[in-house]
Amino acid sequence: MKYQLKYVDQLEYIKFYLKKNYFFHKRFAFIVPLLLAVLFALWYPGEYSVKGVQIEKQVNFWVDFFMNLVIFIGLLLLIRYLGVSKNAKTLRNNPESRGDRELHIDANTLTLKGNNFQIEYKIEAIKEIIATSGYYYLHTDNDSAIIVPKRAVSSQEEKNQIEKLAEKYTL
Repeated sequence: MKYQLKYVDQLEYIKFYLKKNYFFHKRFAFIVPLLLAVLFALWYPGEYSVKGVQIEKQVNFWVDFFMNLVIFIGLLLLIRYLGVSKNAKTLRNNPESRGDRELHIDANTLTLKGNNFQIEYKIEAIKEIIATSGYYYLHTDNDSAIIVPKRAVSSQEEKNQIEKLAEKYTL
């Protein structure tokens, strides 16, 4: 199967990889700022006044809570942004990692050809195959995968080949 690997395809893999492997990129990570905001509001209560009039403790809690929540969500978003942007910068500086690809799958080998490379894997080298809504990720180790956009799988035979591999190598 022939396809063109684009920058967007690589970014999607980075986002998928970060969500899969790093806590702060998981969807439920937003629970952490919520819990931290509550804890900080309870343990470190601030005292606020408006025009010299002291505000009730209950109002103080909510002011502290929302201020802490904004701070902790901001930190979480910053961590997530830095994780993606660092990898995106590496991709932008490496245009050779994109371009035309040709993937051949037979009984014992998987061959990936690019503009200036050819890599041959034994089928046993595939550790895991993950299918998302737009991609197949053929993991050769924990940190890297062959990215195959589903748009590249044009025939039923190609789809069957990948799905047969996925049944065998999906954990």
